Amino acid sequence: MLYLYAITDRPGAPLPPAQGLDGAPLQTCEYENVAAVYSVGASAGVEASEAALWQHEAVAEALMSDRAVLPVRFGVAFSGEPALRESLSRRHAELGEALARVRGRVEIGLRVRWEPPAAEPAPAAEGAGRAYLQARLAERRRGEELAEAIHRPLDRMAAASRHTVLETPRLLLGAAYLVEADGVAAFRAQVDELAAEHRDLDFACTGPWPAYNFSRIELDGP
Repeated sequence: MLYLYAITDRPGAPLPPAQGLDGAPLQTCEYENVAAVYSVGASAGVEASEAALWQHEAVAEALMSDRAVLPVRFGVAFSGEPALRESLSRRHAELGEALARVRGRVEIGLRVRWEPPAAEPAPAAEGAGRAYLQARLAERRRGEELAEAIHRPLDRMAAASRHTVLETPRLLLGAAYLVEADGVAAFRAQVDELAAEHRDLDFACTGPWPAYNFSRIELDGP
């Protein structure tokens, strides 16, 4: 079986000195101006262990150093090169558009945590429940406004973004930004400015990564 890691541009370019799962060498299957990077493994499905997941990620990161990369979800396998090439042929236009979207760009992740006000127990007195609910709603709106104030300047610096607000009570903002590779330093500087402005919040900025959140291409092996 061929275990797939990523779709890239620049077919024919030398592969980085990374290893695939179980130390298998990387290989490519090419169709016109796109290439699928894979390694050959046993016929049984590969187990999604922590080590295997990290190795899968390491291959995608190694590839992004000199080419556009569409990471493939873990566990996608093909029976052989003919089946893989047929899939590349069938999805060629879509793959080309997706590669153009991420070319020269990387993903930066951001998680901002806060300490929401401690929830007061709902009052038992008749008529007080409405005031309690209004106070909780006002607190959520304050969190949403704060999250948007952080997200807005970063969104302006990105080619694309995805974000969630208050996905959990403590996670004020979770976001991914598609940033020009040569603009990463400026983007991080903006994050640092926002963190200095909001010292009561916990900022965690990660990356650069392959553009996982901006490459929704799925190739499914037979």
